[in-house]
Amino acid sequence: MRIFILIQASDTGDVRRLAEELGRIPGMRRVDVVGGGYDIVAELDDRSLGSRAIVLRSEIQRLEGVHRFLPLRADPRPDGIP
Repeated sequence: MRIFILIQASDTGDVRRLAEELGRIPGMRRVDVVGGGYDIVAELDDRSLGSRAIVLRSEIQRLEGVHRFLPLRADPRPDGIP
């Protein structure tokens, strides 16, 4: 299972700073600045789930510049293709 978080920044001029801050949160595997309906896509280390899920949510919400975020779970394909 992989966990992604789509993030909309409240100020699009500050997206790179926000991405850098997200990357410093323990458990973040990758953070990319993207174009479209969201400004940042972050991938969590799936070992960071469980008891850390609530803490991670709180840490993301607390960051200055986060307007909204949407967590997504990606399950492996049944045929084993990544």
